Amino acid sequence: MNFNFDVVFDRSVFSSTKWTYPQDPLYTDNKPTPLWVADMDFQCPPSVRKALLNIIDYGILGYTNCSLSALNAITDWQKNRHDWTIEPDWIVQSPGVATAIDIIINALSEPDDSIIIMTPVYGAFSRSILANQRSAITVPLHNITGRYLLDFDELEKSITAKTKMLILCNPHNPIGKIWSVVTS
Repeated sequence: MNFNFDVVFDRSVFSSTKWTYPQDPLYTDNKPTPLWVADMDFQCPPSVRKALLNIIDYGILGYTNCSLSALNAITDWQKNRHDWTIEPDWIVQSPGVATAIDIIINALSEPDDSIIIMTPVYGAFSRSILANQRSAITVPLHNITGRYLLDFDELEKSITAKTKMLILCNPHNPIGKIWSVVTS
């Protein structure tokens, strides 16, 4: 299937977070170009648009559950790709990552608790922490000759009695680092 990725759309007319969210005041004259991974600036593929239009044309837009076939696709993916067996009833639906982070923060911590994030970090993590009246503890990742590394001593020193969580994103957003476990 041919698809033209060069057509540019003005997404600000639909309140695109990526293009209309208030930017960091440090960049008053020369704002960085937002290069988000999950928010594209080209149209969805025709097959996706067609599937959505079929649902709209059906005319019933009520609440839905995740289908058993979708749950099985997730569990099969985890098993085949990662040799990790999970049960369909372990899967909790969420409308997005930021909402899920909010729910997790509220379930596993209390106001005034601290949550560790490793910077640079996906902005929704710190916004969720602060919006839920928790404190963000930032542990910087160090760029050593083009590879971001975590200083585990620094991480350990950042933990206090108020620390209840560490948000680990894998692959890490925005740097793309894939975390791995080294065993001896």
